[in-house]
Amino acid sequence: MHQTWSDAATSRLLAAGYEALDAGDDWPVGTRVLRRRDRRVGWFLSRLHTVVVLLPVDHATTGHVDRLTETTAGRAGSLSGRARRRSGNGIAVLPVLVCGAADEQARDEASAPPRRRWAVVALPMLVEPDTGRHAAHRGNITWGGVFQTFLAEQQRLVLGDPRAEVLGSSGHGRAGRAALLALLGVAGVLFLAAVLLLLL
Repeated sequence: MHQTWSDAATSRLLAAGYEALDAGDDWPVGTRVLRRRDRRVGWFLSRLHTVVVLLPVDHATTGHVDRLTETTAGRAGSLSGRARRRSGNGIAVLPVLVCGAADEQARDEASAPPRRRWAVVALPMLVEPDTGRHAAHRGNITWGGVFQTFLAEQQRLVLGDPRAEVLGSSGHGRAGRAALLALLGVAGVLFLAAVLLLLL
């Protein structure tokens, strides 16, 4: 069942503009690796490289989600192409553990607030297709918060459910995120004003 679900998720991602990468020998058999690149005015013209890794396993146990997240985040630069070599780039990795069954500790790992990493936003998910359950952090984020709405859309795309509870669903951390976005907005206005002054 989880292999079939991974196939369906891969098809959804490809249809949405992702490209499939060769997982090679660096990943367990059956792993799917996909990526896309986006640039939005609302991101102050930053380019976001999004990498999705789908890893099917029979049973998710303690440490499973954390290990996949650390591995994916550690390889983010090579998986995203030339992201680290250019300014104005961000990298988001969505490690997805697709399992037949899961321990509660594994679900807790997927639901925990993401750890801050330099230049990388890592948002793991755990999916149990047999029961329809999934686990993911549902609060807000400040580190990489400008990309939050887009990343939540990508999580829902992976799940195939436009109303799934994912990043930002619970509203935790909203005040901090709002303050950060306001600060970024002010910085953007000041930057544009400085550019205009230089051109005049």
